[in-house]
Amino acid sequence: MANLSFYVTFLIALVFILAVGSNILSITYEIYAYYIKQRSGFLKKAIQDVLNDSRVKEVNLTELFYNHPQIDITKKTYRHLPAYISGKNFAQALMDVICRKYEIKYTRIEHPPDGDARMVRPDLPEDQLEKFRLGLNDLPYGDLKILLTGFVSNSSKELNSVQHTIETWYDEYMNRVNGWYKVRVQKRMLVLAAIVVVAINFDFFTITSTLLTDKELTSQIAAVAEKQQRVKLDSISNPEQLKQALSQRRVLLDSLYKLNAPIGWQQTDLKQMKTYDWVIKLLGWFISAAALSFGAPFWFDILAKLVNIRKTGIPPAKANS
Repeated sequence: MANLSFYVTFLIALVFILAVGSNILSITYEIYAYYIKQRSGFLKKAIQDVLNDSRVKEVNLTELFYNHPQIDITKKTYRHLPAYISGKNFAQALMDVICRKYEIKYTRIEHPPDGDARMVRPDLPEDQLEKFRLGLNDLPYGDLKILLTGFVSNSSKELNSVQHTIETWYDEYMNRVNGWYKVRVQKRMLVLAAIVVVAINFDFFTITSTLLTDKELTSQIAAVAEKQQRVKLDSISNPEQLKQALSQRRVLLDSLYKLNAPIGWQQTDLKQMKTYDWVIKLLGWFISAAALSFGAPFWFDILAKLVNIRKTGIPPAKANS
């Protein structure tokens, strides 16, 4: 029973170390993603794939869409594209862009000899849905035209119905885009994790072997873990908050250093290491990088469950009948 209790303590200490490393990794990646505008750039690329047919070069609906006041107002600055566009904003802005494009094409400026220049428009329909239909017919043949024409044909003869259909399709498309983005983030997180584990010598084998042999150290780290089990990375959108969060997580890392946790290079004698030792260390770094890339929420959730098990006590074994 005592051994089982120690193994729970060991798991708490191990998971806490992984959670701290993963938390620091997550914030570092968020800072990186913010400065390269990864979220907003990925969203624009996804919208561009829909609006701009590669076979149609003369029409750039993406730029018209992003310059629309309804989308432009969501930009933080003129250099920062929006990282999120709602389905309602997308549908309204897209329909208005197509209608305005149709109006502008058939609007001309006349310069009468005896008066000022004036804008002349043909007899455009007042109904917005009819204007949208004409705008669709005027688009070059492509995937977007086929898609939107189908939405109009399958909807009732009301503008709100067409808009709702476009919103629903956009939301479903964004769900797939989010999945693609997560896969991309996971790959980049793995690369960044490899850099981090080497930089701080986060060797999985060294960590586990030390925690298994040094019971006092394991108990001290587990005690710190119980106090910090609810630390999580909140949704942060500006660099100052990200830097502050990174500073707070470094305090946790410093607490591990003060306890002489088996991370860092101070306890490693590189001169004494042989080829076999380097192979084991490389494998330990690889396992650590893979573990950290799971993300801080994953490890903190496991940590909370382990702490609850330790607090409530391990259930006694059932007696044989």
